This record gives sequence, C-alpha cells and structure tokens, in this order.
Amino acid sequence: MFYTRYKKMQLLKHLFFIILLLRITSTTAQVGGKYTYTFLNAPTNYRTAAHNGYATAINDGDVSIGLYNPCMLGIGTKLKFSQSFINQYSGTYSGQTAFGFNIKNKVNAAAGIQYNKYGTFDYANAGGELANQKFYASDYLFTLAASTTLHDSLFKIGANIKTIYSVYEAYNSLGLCADISGAFIHPNQRFVATAMVRNMGGIINKFNNQTERLPLDMQLGMAQRIKHAPFRIVLTAYNLNQYYIIANGTYKTNDTSAIKTGFNKRYLVKQTDNVARHLNVGVEVLLSKNFHIILSYNHKQRRELAYSFKTALSGFAMGVGLNVKKINFGIAYTNYNIAAQNWSFTITTNLGSWHKI
Repeated sequence: MFYTRYKKMQLLKHLFFIILLLRITSTTAQVGGKYTYTFLNAPTNYRTAAHNGYATAINDGDVSIGLYNPCMLGIGTKLKFSQSFINQYSGTYSGQTAFGFNIKNKVNAAAGIQYNKYGTFDYANAGGELANQKFYASDYLFTLAASTTLHDSLFKIGANIKTIYSVYEAYNSLGLCADISGAFIHPNQRFVATAMVRNMGGIINKFNNQTERLPLDMQLGMAQRIKHAPFRIVLTAYNLNQYYIIANGTYKTNDTSAIKTGFNKRYLVKQTDNVARHLNVGVEVLLSKNFHIILSYNHKQRRELAYSFKTALSGFAMGVGLNVKKINFGIAYTNYNIAAQNWSFTITTNLGSWHKI
C-alpha cells in the first residue's frame, strides 16, 4: 500500500514539473506568419508525414520519431539508421538522415541532418530582364538528441539541440534552438502520454539584420494501443501556446436575434472549430510486426488549405510501413489540397543486425 502511494506521489510530481515547464514557456507565444525557419514544422520522414507532421507519442523504436520527440529514444533506436526523402512542389524536395546510438546504459541518443532544397532561380533586374545567372536556396538542420529513463521506469525525459543554417542567394542565417520533452509510459506499454516544447531559441546570424522569432510549439500527445485489437490511436494537441489560431474576421454575424438572446450560434461554432484546429487524430492499423497502415486527419490544414469548390481529401494523410528481412520501407501520402500533395519515403535498418558492433 505504501509503495502504491509512493508511485502516485511520483506521478504527480512529474506531471506538475511538466505543466510548470509548459506554463513558463508559454509566455513567448507566436502565431503563424510572424516567425522564421518555418521548415522546422515540416514533416521529415514517412511516419510524421503520415500523421500530418504530428506524431509525438509513438514509442516503438523509430529513430526518426526520436529526433522529433527526443524522449521517444530508447533501446529500440540503438544502431538504427534511417534515410528519408520527401518530394514537394515544383522540383523542391527535402530529406533527413538519422542515426541512433547509446551513450550509457540509461542514456540513448541520436544524431541527424535535415535538408530542404528549394531549387534553382534565375537572376533578374527590377525590370524583369534575366541576367543569365542562377542562384539557389536551401535550409539545413543539424540535430543531436538524448533521452533517459527516470528511476521509477515509468517516466522518460529527453532533449535535443538543433543548429539551423539557411542560405538564400547572397543571404544566410544561423540559428540555434532546442526541444525538451517528457513521457509517461504505462507498464503494459500500450499507453503513452507525452508533453513537449519545440523550437525554443533564437537567431545568431540574422537575415539582413532583421529580427524574427522561431516557431515555438507546445504539444501534448497520447497513443493508446487497443487491447486484443490491431489498432493504435494517436492524438496530438499542438500550438497550445496560442489558443486562438483562427484568422480575424472569421464567423462574423449580423444575427440580431442571437445577439438579443445572448446566444450566438456562430460564436459557438467558432470556438469548437478553434479547438479542433489544435488537434491531429491518427489511427495505426498494426496488422503484424512487419506491416502497418496509418491514416490521420488534421482539421486546421483542411480549413486553411482546401479549395472551397473542392475540398477532396484535404487534411488527410496516410502511410504504409513494410518490413522485409532487415530493412523497413515506409511511404506516406499527405494531401493539402487538390493542387498540393506530398509523397514521403523512408528506409530504416538496424546496423547491429548486419554486423555485431
């Protein structure tokens, strides 16, 4: 009985620490369109792409997830090597290389590099005349992450440090930021809950001496594996540092009867819609150890990016993972609207399975 009470006290202590941490960092909130390095929020591999860029609470040894949420690094990510490629728009593309390793018995780490290539551009003067020269634009992200399990084995904490380098023609910028996260993992391994603060930092070398903020993002995540069923439900709440994320002027009303009665239906719809825009919902169908299917929905992406005359699958994403011997192949499809879809590809292998290291 004393041991059970002790466990509950430890749980409350860790939860209080996480909530306090999130509360402190919320004082520097930003909204979309007011920060730089927006590629920090872009999917980096097929798993995150299949969850619309949000997959914080998946604890199954995926080293790419460990770079996104450092407390998800563990024994299963040791010696994992992952290479991802994402085909974007008009010849642009991005990719990520990740490798997991072990520092000490209880400290698991990973290193990775992410690159975003925006293609080749033609020089032109103010009158639009081409100068027969070309220039390039690229973003790079170098990440080093680590995590450890706390003494009670139910909690994990993790952090990473990210070095950002962007070069657009003759302009370049250098930035430094970090992510911190914590997780509660139920002893049966079927339930995982996480809290994370992403992109805390600033710019060291500015673009044209212009000060801009980084896209700070506070997230809470949950993953629940259904007992006796091949399903995992993944729920992520993001942008919690900014409650209202709907553009000003949305849901205006001239309904005088609603105003007189004090009940504005459009206001109620706006509040519900705003809350839904903070959520990404996903389902993983785990048919076997070697094959799974992912389907997710993001309400914010659908409301902001879909064409009004044809919403189609806007806001939906899906993916498939397949293990063939020692190699895992993953592919994901993300639909923003009828004119913008991304395909993501990832190959992962455990180097230790090829040769004893």
